[in-house]
Amino acid sequence: MESKIEEIKKVDNYTNKICFDTDQFKDGAYSKFLIELKEGLKDKEFSKDKKLDILTSFGLASRRPFSYQVTTVNAMLEHEKLFVWNDMGTGKTFCCILYYLYLCKKLNKKLRLLVLAPKTPCYDAWQREFLFAAPHKKLSMCLGSAKKKKKAIAHAIANDGILISNLDSVRILEDEFVVYKPDILIVDESTAFKKLRTRRSMSLRYLVDEVNIPRILFMSGSAFSQTPFDLFAQALVICPYLVTTDTVFKSKIATPIQDAPYWQVKPDYCEPLKEMIDPVIRFSRDECLDLPDIQYITINAGMSKQQVDVYNSLQKTAKALLVSGEPITVANAGVLYSKLLQCCGGNIYIKVKNEAYIEIKPDELANMPTEEISSLIQKNKPFKTETRSLEPVERLEAVKDLIDGTDHGVIVFSQFKNSIYALTDYLSKYFSCVAVCGATKVEERTEIINKFQNKEIKVIVAHAQTMGHGITLTEADTIIWYAPTSNLEHYEQANSRMIRIGQKKKMCVYTILSTRFEALLVEKLIKKQSLKTLLFEAFDSGTGDEAITNVQREISGAFSDLGFVNEKEEEQNNERYA
Repeated sequence: MESKIEEIKKVDNYTNKICFDTDQFKDGAYSKFLIELKEGLKDKEFSKDKKLDILTSFGLASRRPFSYQVTTVNAMLEHEKLFVWNDMGTGKTFCCILYYLYLCKKLNKKLRLLVLAPKTPCYDAWQREFLFAAPHKKLSMCLGSAKKKKKAIAHAIANDGILISNLDSVRILEDEFVVYKPDILIVDESTAFKKLRTRRSMSLRYLVDEVNIPRILFMSGSAFSQTPFDLFAQALVICPYLVTTDTVFKSKIATPIQDAPYWQVKPDYCEPLKEMIDPVIRFSRDECLDLPDIQYITINAGMSKQQVDVYNSLQKTAKALLVSGEPITVANAGVLYSKLLQCCGGNIYIKVKNEAYIEIKPDELANMPTEEISSLIQKNKPFKTETRSLEPVERLEAVKDLIDGTDHGVIVFSQFKNSIYALTDYLSKYFSCVAVCGATKVEERTEIINKFQNKEIKVIVAHAQTMGHGITLTEADTIIWYAPTSNLEHYEQANSRMIRIGQKKKMCVYTILSTRFEALLVEKLIKKQSLKTLLFEAFDSGTGDEAITNVQREISGAFSDLGFVNEKEEEQNNERYA
């Protein structure tokens, strides 16, 4: 294995010192390439026969595909290796499942499928879509420790041969995947293999070369994340006959800058790039007439160790609150909910000792003016509030991936100022991004909105209450809720910023989740309810002790749904409040 990797390194002839000027492609400027690519695809008609009309009659799929999905699957069937660049939210995963089911039926044999995807889509997209589209198939989820992954591979071989794994498994289990010998390889989010000499990319090419995998699909909602050269490593797998070396590839689309360590991409790079990247299928959301005007999608993101530790601590607090027998008020329940949401977002407010605090005796204040006393009290406190970052890496990456997937403007909403600033700092590394919160002056907000509508700004990170009323942002086609809100009015008003007169694009509203607590809040929003509404209804249903009992039952039930209390504790609580 190691010798094979060394051979791949030598063949690459790659120089790390040479890179592209990434500022040319900030804000996803690959949209020019995608537009020209689509123009070229108009002359290239994929088969439009009725291959997939027989799917439902065979019982292979639980729902009928849209017309653009039929065209996408036909393109997959016509080409053994293919780039699939359909926009996010267009159902690429469902297309892949149809493609796999059809091949199994046509060839009348069990085909081994290997899907490499980021950890979140493994569950959020692949497991869910297989459950709805092909519930008769047994999946093997290759996640967790190396030992668990090896068991999953054995399970896949013994059953239907469907192995869903995270991207880094190809690096950890190179030899095991060679033994598995997949018939079909699907790489979901192929931009993860954009760097030629990472161990992950070399391991993938080792697998492809050793097994000689017959069919390969590289999927992504965007062509490339930073520069056109991101496509070279991918092209070596999909269309190696069109690319030879990295130097030839670069020279066709860019020119070296004298006395500078980077290359400048040519203005007419699109045409030669299209000739080296083939075959490709792409549908933008706006082209998918079958799609609804707006889609609501939840995205699952993992939590960091710091988040898990804080979340577990808050769980214990919730348990103690529920079993204490003390009255549970709206105020202390609200504080706990707020802390849980802060934890899920990865930035939490904490109180720390103020080292600069000086204890002042009352007689020292006797001769001080009232204004000075008031100012002194404000500044001189024993504790101060600070923001602690819980390093929510996966959640931040999920936001970046969603923004990468659209060529239009994006609005990211967060309920907490600390998350707004942390998000803005992170996203500003990749896009033109500004923050809007209560501290932003009216004149600044107006300027930001105008720049956003004129495509001078790609991303606005805002508080829903600040940007939720009377503002038109039709340049946006994507809204991302960094964490769910429990306020129905804020949710609907904020989403309405892009759903305005003059909006002609298909739209998506994404909500990022990490816990069942957040899932419960989203469920309440879908049912047109919020926690606040439920609590107010509980108070309206009675007076005195009866009203408090209703509140306790409501909160007890909510925390039970979140997994904060076990069945025995829940039974004890019910008996206590009966």
